[in-house]
Amino acid sequence: MKKGNYRAVALTLALLLALGGCKSPGQAIRNGTEQRLCQVERGQTGELLIQVHTGSGSLSISVFPTENPNHFYYRGREIPTSEFSVILPDAGEYTVWIEAEDFEGSYEFSWSTR
Repeated sequence: MKKGNYRAVALTLALLLALGGCKSPGQAIRNGTEQRLCQVERGQTGELLIQVHTGSGSLSISVFPTENPNHFYYRGREIPTSEFSVILPDAGEYTVWIEAEDFEGSYEFSWSTR
């Protein structure tokens, strides 16, 4: 194998390892909906880090308390490639609702509490 090919293989492996560390099981949906749940315990604050890479199509994400689906902590439609956090200050269960339409790309969620 040529020296340039080793670099390409190493870069590909590094990218796969970086993506493999995400807390989003499976591949991104192309069409349809998906739901994830996050729990914030009393006395804690939750932080949801969202990373989106949009190649084409549409991806929408909503974050809301499971018991109050009309109170959005975040609601984004046709999200472009971006990285951002959503702070969840209250105890309880939160729903992350994902909707995709002809979506080509990826998304990842990392969850932490403090």
